[in-house]
Parts: sequence; C-alpha cells; structure tokens
Amino acid sequence: MESLALSVTGLEGVKEPLKVWFEGKNMYMGMHYMLPVLIKPQLHDQQDFQGIIPVCSLDKEMVWLLNFDIPIKNNVFNIQFQLKPMSGD
Repeated sequence: MESLALSVTGLEGVKEPLKVWFEGKNMYMGMHYMLPVLIKPQLHDQQDFQGIIPVCSLDKEMVWLLNFDIPIKNNVFNIQFQLKPMSGD
C-alpha cells in the first residue's frame, strides 16, 4: 500500500466537493476513494485529497483509472484518466 496526495485546481464555479477514486483497468484491484482534506474556505478553485492505493509488484504494466465525479448545476460529470507506470529505462 502506498499513500497518495492529490490536488485538483481550476474548479471555479464548482461549489460541491468532488468524488475521486482510483481503480485498476487491467487488474481488479478494487476501488480506492480519496478522502477530501479540509483547506482554507477562501480557496474555492482547489480541492485536496489523501488516500492509499495498493501497489502491484507482479505486473509492471499495471494501468490505473483515475476517476472524478464533478457536480455542476444539478448534474454529475465523470472524467476519467488512464495512468500508466513510467518506464525506468
């Protein structure tokens, strides 16, 4: 398990907290939700998160999906990023 900190900026107009989680794409490693970190109330364009994700030592090609649910005007939009490990070569 590895601890992880994540900051999301550029959230002008987003008044509700985001829902953020990691999940494995090519291996089922579960869904790992990031917990919001309380920040100063005047920083409305940034949200900070902390969490723990498992590390797969068996597959160097493990691909993670980073998901964001963003509530905007009574709708929830999902944005998903695919994250691959950096090559050590």
